[in-house]
Amino acid sequence: FVATRHMKLKNDVNELLCENFNVTKFAAEVLVEMRDIAMSTEFVIEEYQSGVFRVISNCGDAIVDFNNKTCSCKLYDQYEIPCAHAAAA
Repeated sequence: FVATRHMKLKNDVNELLCENFNVTKFAAEVLVEMRDIAMSTEFVIEEYQSGVFRVISNCGDAIVDFNNKTCSCKLYDQYEIPCAHAAAA
């Protein structure tokens, strides 16, 4: 029951993102997955300068630059969709 409910919630969020934010289904799925990772991982966030953050987690460190829409993990750069580090920051 819980897994079914979770999948329905994910599908609802995907539909909401596609309809209201004009993103593709793939982008919506990635955003939901990154949000889930960010919510299930403990992060320590340090601000370096305006819009630039160091994100520390048990998976390693990353530098997120919201000014340039980049992250040192390269997922944000590659897909142009915020990664889990960006979601946490």
